[in-house]
Amino acid sequence: MLHFVNKLPSTIFTGGRLEAEDGYPIRVVLMDASTRTVVSSGPLASLKIEIVPLDADFGFDDQEHWSRGEFAANVIREREGRRPLVTGELTVTLRDGVGQLGDIVFTDNSSWQRSRKFRLGARPVQKVSDEMRIREGRSQAFVVKDHRGECKFGAQLQLYMLSVFSEIYRGSIRLTVNFFYSVYKKHHPPHLHDEIWRLERIAKDGAFHKRLAFHGVVSVQEFLQLYMTDPTKLRTVRESPFVSCPSFFYLVILSFMSTDLMNLS
Repeated sequence: MLHFVNKLPSTIFTGGRLEAEDGYPIRVVLMDASTRTVVSSGPLASLKIEIVPLDADFGFDDQEHWSRGEFAANVIREREGRRPLVTGELTVTLRDGVGQLGDIVFTDNSSWQRSRKFRLGARPVQKVSDEMRIREGRSQAFVVKDHRGECKFGAQLQLYMLSVFSEIYRGSIRLTVNFFYSVYKKHHPPHLHDEIWRLERIAKDGAFHKRLAFHGVVSVQEFLQLYMTDPTKLRTVRESPFVSCPSFFYLVILSFMSTDLMNLS
């Protein structure tokens, strides 16, 4: 059977390359259903598979058994007059039983689905034999939103950030951050000198945290400074809508706009 190894984000944006929640490529493995181990040798270890979009209601009851026809009936096609729903590298050849998804993007949001969500599915490109069937794989459900729904930074916001940084540590400035909607629960409130993992959605010693540290970004202050001075470099740390124009930055910047500057000298 085919199995998605790592978890996808709960929200994905159209036009953005699909990646796992931890920032790494999505992986699909071929597993032996009886032993739950990866089939790493033999002809099936180099099986060619196809990635397809699925109705999120398929498997909502956690049922693990379905027919080939039931799976095919839940593959979603694009809306009339639209581009193919999923584009990119939709066929993957397993290597030692493991496949790594490449450049795949959604072109349409999921709001028109009953559940308002999609899943990803993986199935063999060709039938193996009449005697053997490889069960298709499916991911957990996720929401797809239009890319235009992401935050857009205007000139005023960027000018504001520049003015904030011109004041940083001129004397003993301390910026306290009031996060909206209680999004950031790790440090209330975090400070500019806090380690970057104190912010929500950056796990301590996680993939994103390690990549930031490798590039010398260890604090909230350094994170924001790099975004303002060299956003292209920051995008190379983790190429995704989360970094290029994410709601994450928007919340951080809004929180600074609501901040009190204390202990000025």
